[in-house]
Amino acid sequence: MNINKYCSKFFKYTDLINCGETFNNNMYIDNLPKSQETFGAISELCKFILDPIHDKYGKVVLTYGFASQNLTKIIKKNIYPKLDQHSGYEKNQKGEYICKRLGLACDFYMQKTKMDKVTRYIINNLPFDRLYYYRDDRPIHVSYGPDHKRQLIKMMPYKDRKIPKIISKEKFWFNWYRKSSWE
Repeated sequence: MNINKYCSKFFKYTDLINCGETFNNNMYIDNLPKSQETFGAISELCKFILDPIHDKYGKVVLTYGFASQNLTKIIKKNIYPKLDQHSGYEKNQKGEYICKRLGLACDFYMQKTKMDKVTRYIINNLPFDRLYYYRDDRPIHVSYGPDHKRQLIKMMPYKDRKIPKIISKEKFWFNWYRKSSWE
């Protein structure tokens, strides 16, 4: 597979394979997908989530995309490969999917648009699986997968970490409208 080939209107496979701080600091790591299904998942995420966002708001800045087992081994915190969908359709040494949710996830932000606005656009218009919203000035995590669960998760501060809380679309709108901190 030629990872420099476009997999959608605006994105190449390499955009999601070779992105993120950890990858950029460890470019010697083999972070190529082994499964052709993972390449398909990259393309679907780009076509159905990232391309429409790019069309509406402009350049999408990716901070984390596909993560092989090699890459996840050196990420120190704030990941959970069994649930986060960054591994696509990759399998572990036992031949089981690393993340049984399948599909693919990425984290991104926009330079000129607040992330609450992008989040509202996604939840009202796009067929996402899961979306993790941290704060308006932080990247969001969004996945596209076979479940299309449309689950919205707000990462709530708790002591020295964040804990996930599933919220409804209506609660997201209400809190945005009130300009609440949701704390």
